[in-house]
Amino acid sequence: MNGLFKIFLTAIIIGFTSYSFGISDRGVDLLKNRRKKHPVGVNVNVLGVTGWGNVSADWFINPKLNVEGGFGIQNSGLSSISYFAGIKYHLLGKTPSNLTPYFGVFDAFFLSEGQLYQHNLYFPIGLHKIKRNKFSWAIEMAYQYNKYAKSNIWGAFKIGYRIL
Repeated sequence: MNGLFKIFLTAIIIGFTSYSFGISDRGVDLLKNRRKKHPVGVNVNVLGVTGWGNVSADWFINPKLNVEGGFGIQNSGLSSISYFAGIKYHLLGKTPSNLTPYFGVFDAFFLSEGQLYQHNLYFPIGLHKIKRNKFSWAIEMAYQYNKYAKSNIWGAFKIGYRIL
């Protein structure tokens, strides 16, 4: 947990330092902001909130707030399919920067024979980039609360495409 706190603190310091060197959203044409220009995307994730992997759709409500939901394959072996939803806050979301640090909170829920049997709370800290050709990627570390997990530290790698 101590290492996760250091990563979070580093992301905040990077955000504040970027603003102190003149990267701000004052007077910036928001059409240059790819989160504003292409708010909706689809993604394929390796590891992540559901376990081994998942597919998801996400939407930037505004350049700083991103909601995401999807389904995936669980790694505990108790059930094959799991579902999740959550929100991420992009620290440099209103800047024209294409690489933004973020943190968030997600809830995954797992069904077995039609019954809800488990929740996984997932708190990621990561980096997200939207490329000019609308492809995107993200990498994250996360703390997860899951009574079946062998480790509370998890992570993910995500590739996606901005469809709108």
